[in-house]
Amino acid sequence: MIGIYRILLRFYPKSFRSSFGEEILATLSQVEADRASGPVARRIVSSSLEIAGLLAGVFVQRFRVRRFGAASPHIGSGSGSTVHAPALDAIAEAEATVRFHLAQTIDCIAHHRFEGARFHAKEEDSARQRLSTLQHPSR
Repeated sequence: MIGIYRILLRFYPKSFRSSFGEEILATLSQVEADRASGPVARRIVSSSLEIAGLLAGVFVQRFRVRRFGAASPHIGSGSGSTVHAPALDAIAEAEATVRFHLAQTIDCIAHHRFEGARFHAKEEDSARQRLSTLQHPSR
């Protein structure tokens, strides 16, 4: 099964794989080892759930990378800049919130805390919406 997990990890963005790929494989290897002596049906169900989780993770990571990848605003520092310091503070805070909840989502998934992952994913989406509103107030 580890071979299948390795193949599925190739569909994740390279930056994600380099940061978390080995940790994910180590966790999945441990899960496989822990369940190796269990009933075959349980191992099949467990492996199927892990595969489904990896596939869902591919979708989430690819969707977020394309939609929000390098979407930071270009803000000039010259006298022609129309962005004020409070707006910059709000944007920086929203970006930090997005990064925090994304990191928490990834951590929760890696540790099989899926309820926490769903919570942080929702919070991240809210923070991204706020960030988008701050970056593009005319929308």
